[in-house]
Amino acid sequence: MKKILLLILFFCVFFSSLPEVLAGVGIGMGPPKLDLTSTIGKSYFLNLILYNPGDYDIKARVTFECENCEEKVYLFGWYLGRTKEDYTQFFNFEPEEVYVPAQTAPEKPVYSYLKIHPSLFVKKEFIISTPEEINFLVRMINPSYKGEFSIPYYTLLLNEKEIKGGVTATAVWSSFGPMGAAPAVGSYLTLNIKGMPLGSLILIIVAIVIIIVGILWKFGIFKRLRR
Repeated sequence: MKKILLLILFFCVFFSSLPEVLAGVGIGMGPPKLDLTSTIGKSYFLNLILYNPGDYDIKARVTFECENCEEKVYLFGWYLGRTKEDYTQFFNFEPEEVYVPAQTAPEKPVYSYLKIHPSLFVKKEFIISTPEEINFLVRMINPSYKGEFSIPYYTLLLNEKEIKGGVTATAVWSSFGPMGAAPAVGSYLTLNIKGMPLGSLILIIVAIVIIIVGILWKFGIFKRLRR
């Protein structure tokens, strides 16, 4: 009797999942690999094509998972924390969510645009991890403290910078209804950005120093200091 009940339960679960399996909820994206170059101050768009070979309309969300946007920081071998930067300072997707009708072919796709817009100034966060002895005391005041805090700061984009990671398009909604596992497709992105040459920065600093010294000399500051 138990075997019969288990068999009936198995077939119920199996056949209840068939509509979703046979529904044809799918998603495609191109190109499969993106090797891009850019320079600071130069903005341009690149087309990402999205298509839907399935039988139901979908909404796709395009996201990026950066591989090298975080870096660990050590001082004399001691781990202090990590630096983190937001990739959206260099590029973003417009729009991030795209409606893709059923049976959309790669020849007539829907587009999400990759907008590349690097700038000279880069905002970063220095995330400091605190030891458990300090965490215990802080949590007495702030129970939600997670054992780290961040300090924002800005740097210059000097020489060259490489950003790499995966671009993923995920079906977050389907006209079929709730999806057990959201279909997704990905491509790999590498973006090389040419920043300000270090020599140019040195020349700017030297020029500023010369200008300041010239202004001070003109107003006789050095003569007054000698007196």
